[in-house]
Amino acid sequence: MSIYPPPNNIRDIIVILFILLGFPLSLSAQGADSDKSANRGYIECRQLPEAKKGTVPFQESKSNWKEERLTALQEQARMYRRQGLEMQGIGNLDTAMSLYQKAIELDPAYAVAFNDLGIIYETKVLIDLAEENYLKSIKIDPMYLSTYSNLALLYENKRDLEKAAFYWEKRAQLGALNDPWKEKAKQRLADIRSVLSKRPVEDAIE
Repeated sequence: MSIYPPPNNIRDIIVILFILLGFPLSLSAQGADSDKSANRGYIECRQLPEAKKGTVPFQESKSNWKEERLTALQEQARMYRRQGLEMQGIGNLDTAMSLYQKAIELDPAYAVAFNDLGIIYETKVLIDLAEENYLKSIKIDPMYLSTYSNLALLYENKRDLEKAAFYWEKRAQLGALNDPWKEKAKQRLADIRSVLSKRPVEDAIE
């Protein structure tokens, strides 16, 4: 059963098409930034300068992700993760996946590596595994915000707009005031709510 209301006019159709066609859904993990601690994974999108794959990745502002003293195993896990980013950057997804898995084996509480692995699985169209790893990332670190964006876009791709709205709302709520993805999340949430509404256009007008 479709979750979309029947379009009543051309404006309804435009809103629905924006949701369905607004974001091409191929994934790529962002390269590590200077402190090597913050991994950011985002969906590639024509409309956003943050799109990666051959471009400079979007440098999201520092989140609440802070790493304290690391054990030797945790340091090794981060080394594997950095190597995984390098392999992913040159398109060697199988090696990147193996390196992310090694990082997780050494540090099962490494949220960013679960997010990275989810991105690889989604790129390989292994959607259930991608979803599983994204959810693990959030369970480990609910303040690791990139995973909320990835989950929201994954659910948009699955046409599960209720779940997509849930994760966009979380991303918007948790983002800092100067975080550009906070505003993107708010806009996507508003678009989805408009589509899900029984009267999408009328409800969007104040």
